[in-house]
Amino acid sequence: MISFLFFSACVSLILGVLSSDSESKLKDYEAWLIIETDINHLKIKTCCKNNTSEKATLILILTSEKCGKSGISKSSQSSEVILEAGETRCFPHLTINENIGDEYRIQLKAYKDNKLIAEDTVFKGKDLK
Repeated sequence: MISFLFFSACVSLILGVLSSDSESKLKDYEAWLIIETDINHLKIKTCCKNNTSEKATLILILTSEKCGKSGISKSSQSSEVILEAGETRCFPHLTINENIGDEYRIQLKAYKDNKLIAEDTVFKGKDLK
């Protein structure tokens, strides 16, 4: 019985080390949204990070869709960002009026050399996908 418990503990330890090792590897690039709330407003910032050792040019595309009492509102913006090696940058991009009952979906996609490299999505209510 003791040897079985010891074996189980060893297997758990090994699996834990393997999974944490694979999770700790950084992606080359990251992109995420920061949503700040103010009275009846959402302030959306886009952030990106270059985890490589080389300068990189990324294309960020921010899309938003809001559904409320006054109907559906859609918006799309894009920007080119040049990041030095290891650099993180955030940009204020969008402000949305928010009323009780509104639903929204905000999505950020980051591209490098026309390939999707990172994305983030935030939504309230049902996903308006």
